[in-house]
Amino acid sequence: MGQSQIKINNVVRDCEEMKEKIGMKEKILIFSICIIVFSSIAFAFSLDEWINQWNKVFIGIDSEPVVTTGITGMAVSPTCIDSDGGKNYDVYGTVTKIYSYGNRTYADSCTDSKNLNEKYCIGNYLYTATYDCSKVGKVCKDGACIKEINETIISRGICIDSDRGINIYSKGITNKIGKNLLKGMTKLTDQCSNRSSVIEYYCNGTEINSANVPCPSGYVCRNGACIINKTAPTPTQIPCDDSDSGFEPYAKGAVVIGNNTYEDTCVIRTTATDPSTELETSDCEGTTCYNKEFSCLNNNVSSSIYKCGFGCQDGRCITSCEKLFVIIGTKYGGWCTNETQTGYDKRADVTNDRTIDFFDLATVGRNYGDEPWCLDQLYKQTNPCITS
Repeated sequence: MGQSQIKINNVVRDCEEMKEKIGMKEKILIFSICIIVFSSIAFAFSLDEWINQWNKVFIGIDSEPVVTTGITGMAVSPTCIDSDGGKNYDVYGTVTKIYSYGNRTYADSCTDSKNLNEKYCIGNYLYTATYDCSKVGKVCKDGACIKEINETIISRGICIDSDRGINIYSKGITNKIGKNLLKGMTKLTDQCSNRSSVIEYYCNGTEINSANVPCPSGYVCRNGACIINKTAPTPTQIPCDDSDSGFEPYAKGAVVIGNNTYEDTCVIRTTATDPSTELETSDCEGTTCYNKEFSCLNNNVSSSIYKCGFGCQDGRCITSCEKLFVIIGTKYGGWCTNETQTGYDKRADVTNDRTIDFFDLATVGRNYGDEPWCLDQLYKQTNPCITS
C-alpha cells in the first residue's frame, strides 16, 4: 500500500470518528477541512472515489466500496457486524466496522434519560437511529431501553402472610421476598409458645412482625393455632384434638389423641386406592402426589388422602399462587423475542412484557390469595413471545 493510500485511510478514520460526535453544522465545517487535507495527499483520486469517501464518512453509506489490500489485484468490501442483531432497543449492542486500516466499534448510547442512539447495520453500512424509550414506558440507561425499577420497593421486598394478619385460629406462614429472591426468602411459621398461647407472625408493611397472643377461654394451642378445647371425655374416652379442625389439605395440621400425635404429611402413591404403595416424603408433585390428612372422627383418629394439583410441601398442598411464585423463582431473568427464548416460561410472565423479573413477582404479590387469578395465569393460552 502506497504512502498516499495509508495517509488517506488515516484521514478517513479520523473524520469518521469526528462525525460520530458532531452535529450537521459541524459536519459541514469538518468536511471542508477534510477536503483540504484530502487534496494535499490524494490528488490522484478520481471523482467517483471522492464521492465514495463523502458517502462513507458523512452519510453512512458506501458507494460499492472497494478497499485495496496489501496483495496486488485483490480487493475486499468492508464488513458491518451488529452484536444485538439490528434495531434492538432493549439490548445494549455494538457495531463493528472492519476496514483495511483496522476495526472500529460504535456503541449504542443514551443522549439523555429518554433518547437512545441505536447503531445498526444494513448490509455493510452503519446507520444510527434515534429512539424515544419513554414511548413504551421505559428509560434509556447504559445504551438500552429498560424498565424504570422502583429501587425502594426492590430493596424492601414484599411480605405475604398466608393467614392474612393476626389470625390465631389458623396456622399461617409468613414470607418476605426481597431483592435476593433466588438466594432464598425469610419464612416464619406460626407456632405455640405453650399450651395456651400462640406466636403469630404477620406482615407490617414489607417487614415481618410477631406477637405472642393468648388463646381465649375454652381454647388451647395446637400446632401453631388456637383450637377449641374439647369437652372433657368420660373416663373411658381419650380426647382427640385436630389442630386444623377437620379436612383442610391446604393447611398442615396434627391430630393429638392421648400420647400420640399424627401430623399431616405428603405421600406418593403409585395406586391411589392401595395404601401399600404409599411412601411418605417431605415434598412431591405430579400425578402420584397426595396430601395425607389426619382428622378426628367420633373421637378417634381418621385419615384420608387428597391429590395436590400443584404439589405438596411440608404436609400441605401448594396453592396455585404459591406455584406461580415457584415458577417465577425458577425462571427469574428469562426473556424472549419473536425469534428466540432464553429461560422463558409464559406462565411466569404475568405482566406479558417478555421478561421475567421483579415486576412479575410484585404483581403476583398484589394478587396473592386470589386463586382464580393465579389459576388463569398458570393455564393462560396466550404467549407474549408470539405475535400475529
